[in-house]
Amino acid sequence: MKTPIGLFVTMLVLAVTPTRVEGRRYLDERKFTIHPAPIGADPLQYRLLPAVADQTPGNAATLYLASFHWAGEINADKTFKELGDVPPDAPLDLGENAVRMVDGRPFVRENLLLAARRTWCVWDTSFREQGINALLPWLSDARTLANFMSLDARLRIRQKQYGEAILPLRAGFALADNLDRDPVAVQALIAIGIQSLMLRDVGLLVQQPGAPNLYWPLANLPALDRERGRVLELESASLFFTFPELRNPRQLSAERTRAVLENLPRLSGRAQDHEPAGTLLLMIRAYPVAKKYLLDSGTPAAEVEAMPANSAVLAYWVADYQKHTHQLQKWAGLPIWQICQAYPGLEKTTEVAAETNPLLVVLDWSNRVFLQFGLVERERTMLQTVEAIRAYAATHEGRVPGSLDELSPDTPAPLDPLLDKPFEYEGSGGAATLRAPDPPGHPLNRETIYRITIAP
Repeated sequence: MKTPIGLFVTMLVLAVTPTRVEGRRYLDERKFTIHPAPIGADPLQYRLLPAVADQTPGNAATLYLASFHWAGEINADKTFKELGDVPPDAPLDLGENAVRMVDGRPFVRENLLLAARRTWCVWDTSFREQGINALLPWLSDARTLANFMSLDARLRIRQKQYGEAILPLRAGFALADNLDRDPVAVQALIAIGIQSLMLRDVGLLVQQPGAPNLYWPLANLPALDRERGRVLELESASLFFTFPELRNPRQLSAERTRAVLENLPRLSGRAQDHEPAGTLLLMIRAYPVAKKYLLDSGTPAAEVEAMPANSAVLAYWVADYQKHTHQLQKWAGLPIWQICQAYPGLEKTTEVAAETNPLLVVLDWSNRVFLQFGLVERERTMLQTVEAIRAYAATHEGRVPGSLDELSPDTPAPLDPLLDKPFEYEGSGGAATLRAPDPPGHPLNRETIYRITIAP
């Protein structure tokens, strides 16, 4: 299926935009029943990404595109549809139909494992030429095959084939990593979703008796925000990729300016944003400010007077848009926890500015990419902490540590990436609680809690 970026923006605004409910908080609570497990003799035996020594030269994208050919067939499978609605950590008997569905397609798994070992991945999108009209036909297929590899991993876990379960997990993490190499925001968000799915399966794996301890593989799984700055910069530039004439807005005719403004809602993925009548009212109100901006920027008064009113306003809006995008992009180089401290102000500023400048609908959701990178990284570090507790229990008669400080120096507890401080923790005997509260002003209005119990 050909999937334009505009359609995926619509989907992701609904899927990844934090839910806000005044006066209420959502509790993301998960229960972990774990078995003590020491760090193995080879701490990186079960890497979650292929080792450099195992990589082969080539472009992974070509293999992925060949693999995605099977996504439609897999999606049509009745068993796959039924199991796809079941949470990965839910207790269930996957049954023989699931085994036949997965094992009957060994070519899918092998092709994805081969792609995971390629040394680079270039998707070669047309985003720079077409903006939100660019087609990314592989994104929905990538998600389907990630679900397929998740099901494969869960089958191996249920069969207690833990070493075999690592292979589809590795393929899934590699797919997320390779999608993240292209700094297109919508593709980065799909990568985040896939990594989160794989981490849920890791959470299932580490609760099994006899499962290897994955503390060090989790500690060495790269964060998905390597291209964070470029993702935001490219997303901001989508306005000019979609409407190239906005690079020189002062030269637009009144007719062409109207055409651009009528198509702006497509950038946000929400057609109700700034209806034509509302946009016209905004332009009338903005015209005096636009004239002053043009005059102050050195445009001759005669030229300003001769310019169509809507073209003058559009020129002002474009300049204002660039100012706001730079205010957002400047934060990209800082750690996630520092961005989170500033986030409430960033969001409020953008929301207020968008009320008078319809171009800023582009930033209405893209600034939330910051948080999505941080949330999946928080999920990884919380699982890493669970594995540190498993290692501690293996050498302390099945007891959990009284504090996270006791995990050092062998398996130190990572810091909460959204707060840059230790997770909140309580532990005694065979039970512990690991808590990740919201950063101040965080728009999710929820916290994550792991209830950890050492199996008898």
